[in-house]
Amino acid sequence: MDRLYIDMPVIYVKEEKPPAGKEPIEWFLAASEPVKSSEETYEYGGYYMQRWKLEWFHYVLKSGCTIEKLQERSIDKTTALCDTKSLDIAD
Repeated sequence: MDRLYIDMPVIYVKEEKPPAGKEPIEWFLAASEPVKSSEETYEYGGYYMQRWKLEWFHYVLKSGCTIEKLQERSIDKTTALCDTKSLDIAD
């Protein structure tokens, strides 16, 4: 089998101060753009740490708001419905 090699930046993130008695969390993150500084590394790590908010948002849209049951085929209408449902969630 032929191997395909892809050149991409990888960021290693490790929790600095884990809770007492716990192993630190570690991630290897593939970046889509070159990372030019340690500040950018922290920024990418910060974005990844926030991913659960987006995952939860999509979970609520799919299960709590049953957005998939709307069966809307137009992207414009789907976007408007998601926006409306999002406002309902925020209230």
